[in-house]
Amino acid sequence: RRLSSDGQTVLMTGACIGAEFDKYLLTKILSEIDVSSAIDEVVENGLVVELHSGGYYRFVHDRVQQASYSHLSGEKEAELHLEIGRKLRTNLSKEEIEMHLYLVVDQMERSISLLDDQDEKDELSALCLRAGHKATRCSDFKAAAKYFTLGINLLSERHWRDQYYLSLDLYNAVAESKYCTAEFDIMEKYISEVFSHARSLRDKISVYSTKIYALGARNQLNEACKIGFALLEDLGEKMPSNGSRLRLMAELFKTRWMLRGKSDDDIMNQPP
Repeated sequence: RRLSSDGQTVLMTGACIGAEFDKYLLTKILSEIDVSSAIDEVVENGLVVELHSGGYYRFVHDRVQQASYSHLSGEKEAELHLEIGRKLRTNLSKEEIEMHLYLVVDQMERSISLLDDQDEKDELSALCLRAGHKATRCSDFKAAAKYFTLGINLLSERHWRDQYYLSLDLYNAVAESKYCTAEFDIMEKYISEVFSHARSLRDKISVYSTKIYALGARNQLNEACKIGFALLEDLGEKMPSNGSRLRLMAELFKTRWMLRGKSDDDIMNQPP
């Protein structure tokens, strides 16, 4: 039986989302149609089934999803992904966007060729940063690097001038993710970018830390210590390269003198 226009719209939109889709999200995307009736129609036609959790649906077979998706081609495909991404960004709350962050970013990524407004690209770049941090918290460093790199690619040519802090956060994050995946050559490229464009020493501390950890991971401990000591000196904390027992004892007594009469609680409650 031929599906109604609304039924076809639900199938194509669901296919863009994936093998499974959420009725609530469809109502946010397709606010102009009766989503409940359209879903009932495609269920009655045996094309999707409702999952036990309720409100969630799955295509009965991969071929059904592929057939639904095949109705889109070329620019129409990108246009629908763009519409889905924009509707989700506009109609979901901040908490809901965070919950569906990967979906929002992935939909927008599939329509990058249609994005020509730099402000919108910058907003998507910031979402990529959040998605990358979310993946990092799950220890999925390859996915994190993908999102951070996408965010960088969306920035303008003059991004170090126009979007300095977003650029700094993205480059710091992708360098760290490349360290975590042992892609040290690529990591060094991003670190060099920060060294070249950071406006202050403090803005370089994150990549200095990443570089030191990476040297340690490659057993280049002397080089790691050398960079670490040089950084501490630049920050005003001079460290001797060769500590003697006498110097160690002097620093120990100095520290004990500074802590005299202070309890553990006093130390913990010291201002930063």
